Amino acid sequence: MVSAKRMFPKVEKMLYDLAWRGSRMTGVDFEDAKSEAFSKFMEVCETYDPKKGSKFSSWLHYKVWRHMQDLGRGRGRNRLVFVDKIKDEMVSEHQHAFRATIMDQMSNLSPEAQELIQTLIESPETEDPKEMLREACRDLAFNRGHDRVHTRIVVHEIKASLKPKLI
Repeated sequence: MVSAKRMFPKVEKMLYDLAWRGSRMTGVDFEDAKSEAFSKFMEVCETYDPKKGSKFSSWLHYKVWRHMQDLGRGRGRNRLVFVDKIKDEMVSEHQHAFRATIMDQMSNLSPEAQELIQTLIESPETEDPKEMLREACRDLAFNRGHDRVHTRIVVHEIKASLKPKLI
């Protein structure tokens, strides 16, 4: 255990620097990042063991920087909710615009392409859109009697139709 009162003046500049870099990297407000850095400093003061061979400042730097990275990944204990909310809203707006573009182009596509798009729209959403497309193509190809070449042609037709609209 190390005295926080004795060590703070020696590492204060480093804590501010790590908080600044962490706030820039994660998008978290600087004051919140600074608070996180200081609380991590207090934790490290309580758990530091000089017998393990590392200098206090090196261990502190490592622990605070890892904590800042965890905040950026959403694993920190005080991950700000509004960052996730904004991200979800942006994804939702993008999906809505993409779906509207697809619906506008439906009448220009062959019946097989319309069927594939309808299968995609009706299928439950997954984390991986490519996997969702693969499942819809398998459904079209194998369950409806189309071969792989024909399915590939349908997919290329859809891509060609949508590409100018989405760029």
